[in-house]
Amino acid sequence: MKNASYTDIVSTGNLLSRSLLKSSFKKSKKTTIKVATNENIIITCKLTGTYYYNKSTKRCYFGKINKPTFSVYGGSWKNRGFTYSLIDSSRTAMINIKGKAVVGNNYSKNFSTYMEFHCADNGVI
Repeated sequence: MKNASYTDIVSTGNLLSRSLLKSSFKKSKKTTIKVATNENIIITCKLTGTYYYNKSTKRCYFGKINKPTFSVYGGSWKNRGFTYSLIDSSRTAMINIKGKAVVGNNYSKNFSTYMEFHCADNGVI
């Protein structure tokens, strides 16, 4: 993939204006936890923060990520902790999730999974 120029990024509307080299983002991703043969829960992770454009490398990077928020569909999640960090030279935000997924009264499963949010050269998350 060709590196984006600042002009290209501004023309896509990803940055707030030509004078700013950073902008905010809000993105959600879902993951499905299989609890039993026909029983799943879906955990949605919402991530917000900032990203910035580096003129010397001609690409965007994550700046700051805020504490993620979660919602659950199809059952419940007993949160046993999560961590979040920037990896890959701040081009990827990784969220690690642990817990116990519960569906109904009879089905539960301990799990550990992760989600990745990528910041493309042009700032698309």
